[in-house]
Amino acid sequence: MEDSHVANAKFMGDEQKSLFGVFDGHGGREVAVFCQNHYEDILEKDKKMIDSGEHKEWLRKSFLNVDDELREEKGQNELGDLRRQKPPKKPAILNILGEATGKQKQQQEEQQNSEMMLDSIGCTSNVIYIEHDKKKMWVANAGDSRCTMGRDRKAKELSFDHKPEN
Repeated sequence: MEDSHVANAKFMGDEQKSLFGVFDGHGGREVAVFCQNHYEDILEKDKKMIDSGEHKEWLRKSFLNVDDELREEKGQNELGDLRRQKPPKKPAILNILGEATGKQKQQQEEQQNSEMMLDSIGCTSNVIYIEHDKKKMWVANAGDSRCTMGRDRKAKELSFDHKPEN
């Protein structure tokens, strides 16, 4: 179900560091694709936190930084462009009722970002950062996505869903 991912075995050009992430869009794929395109750069902006040993805070802050970038005009424009490039599928009932007229299609294409409800879309994420030389990994997630690892033929939970009841 994931809409996009990152898989970088040599994160920041270092063979000892790896980054993997899965992003599952909610309300559309746009935010997940945005994360695929920008998440590594967002992490690299705060790489000094790694040197000071603040890995947990670094990953936590990265999710907040994604949120900040999405709220900026540049982020909103990118989300709008992504939605226009591949609009969400319309409900089956609209297919039964027929296609929109040419005028309606043109109006849809010219729709402004402010009219596209871009503030109601998002994504879940699951990110793993590994430092091979230290034999350590950090897992961070947002939303109802879960990370598990197989060990001794058993599943070990590495993250916990963020749900209202938790």
